[in-house]
Amino acid sequence: MEQSAKEKVIRAIKKPDSPIIEGHGIYYNHFRPRQGLDGKTRAEAACVALGLGPNKWKSLIKRASQAK
Repeated sequence: MEQSAKEKVIRAIKKPDSPIIEGHGIYYNHFRPRQGLDGKTRAEAACVALGLGPNKWKSLIKRASQAK
């Protein structure tokens, strides 16, 4: 079976339930701007705004630590 490009990039991760995989998905969708979307992230293009401010990772981690 052929691997996708994403699987090849993260193939060093040995556990399929690693939190790194979820973190990569968050980065990919909410932090990484796309040329094809005029510099917007995938979330911004889909009108999913987290309202995180200038330091997105810090704000996201703070929110996650407060959520129960």
